[in-house]
Amino acid sequence: TLSTGGSFDYIRRQLEIEAEEAVIDSPFDYYNQACLCIPKDDRGSQPNNPAYDDYVSEMVLEIVDLAQGRTFVLFTSKKSLQAVSSKLRDRIEQKGYPVFVQGDMPRQALLREFKQSGNAVLMGLDSFWEGVDVPGDALSCVVLAKLPFPVPEDPVMEARETLWRAQGLNPFTHYSLPIATLKLKQGFGRLIRSKADRGAVVILDTRLLTRQYGASILKSL
Repeated sequence: TLSTGGSFDYIRRQLEIEAEEAVIDSPFDYYNQACLCIPKDDRGSQPNNPAYDDYVSEMVLEIVDLAQGRTFVLFTSKKSLQAVSSKLRDRIEQKGYPVFVQGDMPRQALLREFKQSGNAVLMGLDSFWEGVDVPGDALSCVVLAKLPFPVPEDPVMEARETLWRAQGLNPFTHYSLPIATLKLKQGFGRLIRSKADRGAVVILDTRLLTRQYGASILKSL
């Protein structure tokens, strides 16, 4: 989980440690248990466009129908979560699928209600990208709305970038890309939680197909 591109360079550099290393394969048969889908839609290559939330909403509505609920929709910003959930909640619930949105109730309560419903849609933020376990049919699809790059305006991020540039390092290559890669692996990992699970992960951000760094992320995934 901590490797990017088959290497531990990033985590070793962040922790400033030297250690013996080994990349251990997953116990799950992803090639037969999971399907990775990336829509070939031009709108998906412009995640900073104001219309991107409309694109996400349209795709999520279609995906929920195909999956018969049973879906996590994971966002990287609260603003997008609120925009999409307010647009879709009533429309999805009219189809008979309960909708749970992070902020409605405590995280564990959301998770419990999602599992018990069996055909629900849960829309969440950072804390649902990792450390969440829903084995079985209740979760059969994970939608990742956007590649999880860190926010460049974050003051800590800005300070780190200044330091890295002084050290001759490229902040995107040495920090933003590994962070996004690791978090994407975590988000993908919400789907398959047992050797009997089956399902699909849909990544709506088509920069995975159109940008040069996309190949690096897909290789790690």
